[in-house]
Amino acid sequence: MKRILIVFAAAVIIAAAAHSPSAHAAGILIDDFTVAQGPFTTSSLISPDGGTLDTLSVLGGERDMGVGMEDLGGGSVTAEVTGGSLNYTQTGTITGGVGVSWDGDDNAWFPPDDAIDRDGLGGLDLTAGGIDAFCVTVEPSGPYDIAIGVTSDDASGSQFLVDLPAITETTVIKFPFADFSANDGEDPADFTNIGS
Repeated sequence: MKRILIVFAAAVIIAAAAHSPSAHAAGILIDDFTVAQGPFTTSSLISPDGGTLDTLSVLGGERDMGVGMEDLGGGSVTAEVTGGSLNYTQTGTITGGVGVSWDGDDNAWFPPDDAIDRDGLGGLDLTAGGIDAFCVTVEPSGPYDIAIGVTSDDASGSQFLVDLPAITETTVIKFPFADFSANDGEDPADFTNIGS
C-alpha cells in the first residue's frame, strides 16, 4: 500500500536556494499551512472530494486541494490542513492521494486536470535572488510518492517525481529545479515565468 502525494503547484512550502543552510533562510513562501482547510474524504474512485480556500497567506491567494483514489482495495483517503501541516491518511489496502495547487484565484479545484490555471500566477520568477529549488518540510511518515509540477503556459510544463522511503524524523527535502523534466508532449517550464 503506497501513499501518493501529488502537488501541482508553483511550489510546496518555499522555493529557496538549494545551497542555503536553512530552507527558510531566503526564498518565496508558497504555503506555511497555518490556515486550516478540509477535511476532505473519499472512498470512491468516481467521487473525489476537495475544495478551494481563498486566503492571502498562500501564493496566488488561493489553495486548491482534493483527494482521490486510484484503486478499490477497500478503504478511504482523507486530507486536511490543520495545525501548520498538510495531513494525509488512508485506510485499508487502497492507493490514493492528495493534490494541492497554487494557481491563482480561479475558484476551481481538481479533478479534472484542466481545473489548473496554467498561467494563474501571472509569470512569477522563481529564480529571483538565486532560488534554485523547492523545499518541502516532511514530518515522520511514509513511504509515499511526491510529484511536483510547474507550468509556464498551456504548452510548457515540467515535473519532478520521487519515491520517498519512510521518514523517521522531520526533514527538509530539496527538489532542485535542474532535476525537473518536461511533461510529455510539452516544452519545459520556464522557472523565470511560472503560472502554476
